[in-house]
Amino acid sequence: MPSSDYRKLAQFNEIEGNSDKKDPRPTKYYNLPVEHCDLPASRSRDPTINNKSKLAVVRSFCPHTEPQWERFYEVTLSEAKAMCKQHPQTSWGSTPGGKRSSMRARVNAQLAKLDKSSPVVGKALFSWRMRNVYNSLLRKTLHCTWPEYVNEEDARAYAGHTVPEWYLFHKLTHEEGMRLRALQPKWKFKQITSAERARMHTRINEQLKEHGAPEANKFTFTRRMNQVHTYQSRSTYTGEMKPLSFYLRNSTEELLREMPDDGTEEEILRDAIQKSRVSKKTKKAKKKKKTTTTPVKDEKNKSHLP
Repeated sequence: MPSSDYRKLAQFNEIEGNSDKKDPRPTKYYNLPVEHCDLPASRSRDPTINNKSKLAVVRSFCPHTEPQWERFYEVTLSEAKAMCKQHPQTSWGSTPGGKRSSMRARVNAQLAKLDKSSPVVGKALFSWRMRNVYNSLLRKTLHCTWPEYVNEEDARAYAGHTVPEWYLFHKLTHEEGMRLRALQPKWKFKQITSAERARMHTRINEQLKEHGAPEANKFTFTRRMNQVHTYQSRSTYTGEMKPLSFYLRNSTEELLREMPDDGTEEEILRDAIQKSRVSKKTKKAKKKKKTTTTPVKDEKNKSHLP
């Protein structure tokens, strides 16, 4: 943080009656006044935020409320999609500075229209968000369906899948992890031979096919198995997964929430995957109906009207 900012903070403390403090530097960045609520130019210089996640750093530097954050994410996503349509292979780093500034101006204008009390988005915060959006769009991992209780990273690793399909994939990889743990308690996925990894991958994809769920690619499978190893190496790991009924009850889709709990888990899983497919098709059909436009009558035919 520049020394000028610390001087401003010292003046702020004097106004607030905190001039008796020896060191004006705050222990956490969200103690700063509103005019300093933007991401710093270099986070690595300050030791108080080195161990924080990027999202925590940004949130501590920005006084946005939760609805304002949601609007900010939606507006930036639409801006990034529009840019990616024009230039599919572009990245945020290769985007010219003039375009970046015009995009930020458009985002701030839209946010001000939606909510007049919304704070102006700074350059660093905007760049951080757009870089994340561009990376997600280029990897084609942004469009995915996941409920509120699922970690965003977990969902992105298996993008485009419904809740039951996601559960099946996690269940199968969990079972593979338990099998590896029984053979070797301190196993690591990178230490397994490539042939054995390929066999595990094909086994899981075959089981996904049997249930009618989409296959997982190599990157998704590797990432998930590394995640299983991380969970199993924790001292709090119990070796049990929550039942599917728990996830269905908390699902964002009404069709899945109304599913009965009776029957074996295998039957419930198959029914849930089928129902989730039906809900996917109905959503697509509704979207198509909205996009269809009625033909406009010719102006010449209106001459007989009074």
